[in-house]
Amino acid sequence: MARRGFGRLRGLLRELALGLGMLGLLGVMGLAACGDEAGGDDPVVLPPGVGAFPEATPPQAAVTQALDGLLAEFADAADPATMAAIDAYVAGHTPQEPPEDVVHHEPAGEADLLRMIGTKAFLMGDTATAGWCLTRAALLDPARGLSQVAFLLNQAQRYDEARVLGLKATTLAPDDPVAQGNLAFSYWRLGDLPRARFHQTLAVGLVPEDPWPKVRLGDIARDAGDVISAHLLYQIAQVRAPDDPEIAARLEATPLPEVASPLVPRMLGHVASAAQTPTLAEDIEAMVKPLDDQFTDRISETGDLKLAALDLRQAELQANLATNFGCQAECGSNDDCKLACFNAMCAAEVASHGKLADTLTPLPARDEAAATEFLSSMHAAVAQVLARHVNDPRTDAEDIAGVLTDARVREQEVWVMIEYGYSGTQAGVDLDAMYPAGFCEAAAEFAEQLAARRAMFANPGVTADICLDGVLCVGVNNGAISLSGNIGVLAGDIAYDPRTGDFTLGLGLGIKDPTGTIDASLALKFSRKQGVGVGADIKIGGPAKVKFGRDVYLGN
Repeated sequence: MARRGFGRLRGLLRELALGLGMLGLLGVMGLAACGDEAGGDDPVVLPPGVGAFPEATPPQAAVTQALDGLLAEFADAADPATMAAIDAYVAGHTPQEPPEDVVHHEPAGEADLLRMIGTKAFLMGDTATAGWCLTRAALLDPARGLSQVAFLLNQAQRYDEARVLGLKATTLAPDDPVAQGNLAFSYWRLGDLPRARFHQTLAVGLVPEDPWPKVRLGDIARDAGDVISAHLLYQIAQVRAPDDPEIAARLEATPLPEVASPLVPRMLGHVASAAQTPTLAEDIEAMVKPLDDQFTDRISETGDLKLAALDLRQAELQANLATNFGCQAECGSNDDCKLACFNAMCAAEVASHGKLADTLTPLPARDEAAATEFLSSMHAAVAQVLARHVNDPRTDAEDIAGVLTDARVREQEVWVMIEYGYSGTQAGVDLDAMYPAGFCEAAAEFAEQLAARRAMFANPGVTADICLDGVLCVGVNNGAISLSGNIGVLAGDIAYDPRTGDFTLGLGLGIKDPTGTIDASLALKFSRKQGVGVGADIKIGGPAKVKFGRDVYLGN
């Protein structure tokens, strides 16, 4: 079905289809297929920060700290007189409004001036001054300046620092092809080829008329082992720049493997016999459905592993509860036995939870790898199919746009599935961690209570005794038996604790009230097990008295 302008559209699609052997360039083809020159939604789909695709944007504080450090570094390396001259020029510069018929004029703001001076310094080989100017400009205007600082760091082979600034630059200015290309270069040099291909693909889509982003994308594809994509991207770039010797050299050094040769005539736009080839829909079904089925099977396997691990964990939890219940019942009133039961429950739960975490934690990465492999294969398959059908008279622009839309929707579905799968798995692990934490906390609390009770009995503090005739006393809260008496102001006592086998002798001073109701004493204590100390007690009552006492030993 002929449409106005379809010939140009078809040519552009054919060109773009040559290099579409990776995730992300699908968005560029979608833009061309829609042909929306007046604007519209950006068709490039950004996965939600998962796996081999966009990383989380660094916080502004980290970016500012990095820029401050770079500014100090460049200031130390730059010539002080040059920096002073630049400061004076920027401070004294008054921008002039240009005449109406003049397009080019000097930049108006401080950041613009610093970028201009920094660029000139870099071209003259003064890297320190360039870095000082461009870093100041980035602090004043991050959206326009960060990518230039990232470029300088890439040139200095400081790729990881450039990556941090590049991530922030592409967040602030996602439509800047230079920012996307700089970030892609950082990833490329760091060996992170999936992310490098993704961001370089975005750069290609932003400037489709420029051959060099395609060349760089071809370089990355070549290093990733994708020779077909690299060759075809070099071939597209050569169409844009036929006299460029570097592009010609790359193309010559990257021949197509023999297995790809039969595809080349179709991918270059030669018309195949419609009677001998399937329709676009049939070809997409045949190429993509097996990949989708395989991916679905791998995700289902992960779900089965997760369910099996959770079922096993639930069974072990029930078994641990039953074991602890039986253990506590057998202990009776033996606190040491009960504490051992609590500790055994704690250890069993920690081990069981650990097995669950070891099983579940790697599953999101497994799904993520499956998603990355599937989407890469799916987009490559779509590219090949579109290249075969772009000149097929049975295929029109709506058919191509529909294929691209379906692929983008499927990509979004896959990443949403991966993101929710990761969140759900992590939530399951975190929720299950409450069980061993609760049981171990209970064991610790019981041990603490038991120790406190034993400490109280070992050193009861204030003792209470019942004394017959004020002489023979039997401990109420410590079980000790004592004999005490007074001779004038002298007081003495002797005590025996049957629980510990300890003998205590006390000698001191005593005083009684005239009625004999209250009898108090302060004595020096000698204990066979606790050493020397001081004790005070008071007896209250008639012939049968209640004695309250407190002994403190130097050893305590």
